[in-house]
Amino acid sequence: MLSIFGEIGVGRILIAGSASAVTALLIEWVVVAWLFHDYQRLTPATWRPEGPREYFLSSCLTLFSGFAFAVLFAMTGSTLTSRMGHWLPAGLLFGLACFAALPLPAILSQAIFVNLHRGFVAGILLNSLLFCITCGVICAVLIA
Repeated sequence: MLSIFGEIGVGRILIAGSASAVTALLIEWVVVAWLFHDYQRLTPATWRPEGPREYFLSSCLTLFSGFAFAVLFAMTGSTLTSRMGHWLPAGLLFGLACFAALPLPAILSQAIFVNLHRGFVAGILLNSLLFCITCGVICAVLIA
């Protein structure tokens, strides 16, 4: 066992990563591919052609992010859970902090310079928020 994870077993991290990855794929499919996909058509010059290769690569990155989230929680979030005393508020707070620190400023910064429709930006922000909060709770339940 790696010392950076303390007493948390790698198996628990892999289970939390798997659950987070599958959840992230489902959230992304519903929010980005179904609810907000029409907004992409409003800025056609921004997008590359879509196909099986692009969907596969995007899915692989989403799966990776689920596992990376579990590793990050194992390294830092489990301490938050022990301080707060319960997994639910700790998972919610961890997910919200991750959203505020990483995707929120990155997406908004890119939206300033890239020709993205506001509706699509709202969709990817919602996707990121749901991903972070849901994965925070999943990791809090399975790791903490």
